[in-house]
Amino acid sequence: MAVGLQIFDSPGLNQTFSVKGDAAVKKTALGKRLLTATFFLLVAIGFDVAASAAEPQPMDLLRGALDFLGILKSASVDADVSLQIKMMGKEQVVDSTATLRVVRPDRFAWIAEGGPMGMTIMSDGKSMVRYVSALQQYAVTSIDDAAALGGVSGELAIVDGLKTFDPEKAFEMLSKLITESKFIGAEAIDDVQCDHCRYETAMATIDVWFEQAEQHLVRRVVPDLTSALSRQAEQQPALQDVQVSWKVNLKNWDTEAKFTDADFTFDPPAGAKKVESFSRPGHDAAGPHPLVGQAAPPFESVDLERNQIKLAEFLGKQVIVLDFWATWCEPCVAALPIVNEVTGSYKDRGVVFYAVNVGEDQPTITVFLKQTNLDVPVALDEKSSIAGLYGVTGIPQTVLIGKDGKVQVVHIGFGGNLKEVLTAELEQLIAGKDLADEMLSASTKTSPTAESADGAEVTDSEAAPAN
Repeated sequence: MAVGLQIFDSPGLNQTFSVKGDAAVKKTALGKRLLTATFFLLVAIGFDVAASAAEPQPMDLLRGALDFLGILKSASVDADVSLQIKMMGKEQVVDSTATLRVVRPDRFAWIAEGGPMGMTIMSDGKSMVRYVSALQQYAVTSIDDAAALGGVSGELAIVDGLKTFDPEKAFEMLSKLITESKFIGAEAIDDVQCDHCRYETAMATIDVWFEQAEQHLVRRVVPDLTSALSRQAEQQPALQDVQVSWKVNLKNWDTEAKFTDADFTFDPPAGAKKVESFSRPGHDAAGPHPLVGQAAPPFESVDLERNQIKLAEFLGKQVIVLDFWATWCEPCVAALPIVNEVTGSYKDRGVVFYAVNVGEDQPTITVFLKQTNLDVPVALDEKSSIAGLYGVTGIPQTVLIGKDGKVQVVHIGFGGNLKEVLTAELEQLIAGKDLADEMLSASTKTSPTAESADGAEVTDSEAAPAN
C-alpha cells in the first residue's frame, strides 16, 4: 500500500497529454509506472496473505493434537508440576514430578512423587490400584465388577476413556467449552520450538504450548485460575488476596513406548496398608456429620427459571437428595453428572433431587450448563444461606434425606465408587431403612473411623460458606 501511495503522488501522474509531439512517450511512461505500482502492490498483498495463512490456528492445533492421540497405541511422558500459592503475605510452592504410561485399550499408570499430592493410579486391565503416599494406603477395585455395576466414575473412567476415546467427539466437547482462542506466538521450551496458544472458557483461561511438528504434542499447560478464585472470593472474602499459579511441563515424550507387565503392576511400598476406602487422619474424629439424624432444615429457593422451590413440600414424604456444588469446583463438576444420573433413575420412585449451587448467579450457571451439556435441576443459593443451614464445610457435599424428614447420610467430597454407594443408599432409604440410626449407633460403639463412604475424598473448598 505504501508503494501505491508513493506512485500516485508522483509528478508523472499529473502530466497532461495535450502536446501531440510527446504524447505517446508520456503515455508509455505512465503505463510503465502503473504496471510497476500494480506489481509491487500485488506482491505486498501476497506477503500479507502468506503471513496470515502461515500463522497457526489454535483450534487446528488442538484438533491435530487430539487426532494424533487418537491413533496412539502406547506412549509415555514425564511431567513437572509446579503449584504456587500466595496468601496473607506468604508464599508456598509445591513441586512434584510424575510419569504417565499408557497402552490401549486398558493399561495405564500415573506415578506422582513429591508434594502432598503424591499418588499412584494404575491399571493392568483387570484391576485398578490407587495409592496415596501421604496416607500410606492403597485400594484395589476390580474393573470387571465395577463395569458390571455401571461404575465408570472417578479413576475407573480413565480405563473407559482409553477404550472409547474419539478425537472428533473430544474436539466437539472442547469446542463448546472454549469461548475464544488466540495464537500468542512461537516460543522455545527446552530447545524445542512450540506454538503458544490461549483458550478462554467460562471457568478458566488455559495457555497451551504445542510442538511445531506434525503430531502437535503438548509441551506445557498453564491454567489461569484467577476468574474461578474471584467468583469464590465473592462468598469467601478470605480468598480475595489469594493468588494461585499452576504450571505443567511435559517432556520425554515416547510415542512408540515398549512396556512389560511389570510397568503396570503395583508393588506396595514398605508400610503401605490396603484399605477398602481412604482415610484422612483426624477427619472424622468428631464422628458423623452433625446433621445426621436431625430434622432436615426447610428452605425456600428458586430454580434457573425463577420458579419457586419449597423443600417443605417434600419433607416427611419423599426421599430427597441435595448436592451442594459450584461451577469452579472440579470435584463437583465430576460428581454432579453421576448424582444426576442416579437420582434421575429413581425419579419415578419418588426421589427428589436438587443441585444446590453455592454462591453463583443464574447467568454463570446457565452458561456453564450449556457448555457442558448438563441438564440438572438447580436450586440457587447465591448468598450461601442454604449451605449454612446444612453445615457445608467443603464441596461437593451430598445430603440424603429420608422419608421421615431426617438427614440420613452426608457425603463430603467425590470418590471413585460414588455411583454404586449412592444407588445402594437410595434403595435402602426408599425401603424405609434408617441409615442415620445405624451410623450413629456404630459411632458410639466403636472409635470413629475416618473412612469416606464414597472412596478417596476430594473436595475443592474446606472453608464454611458465609451466611
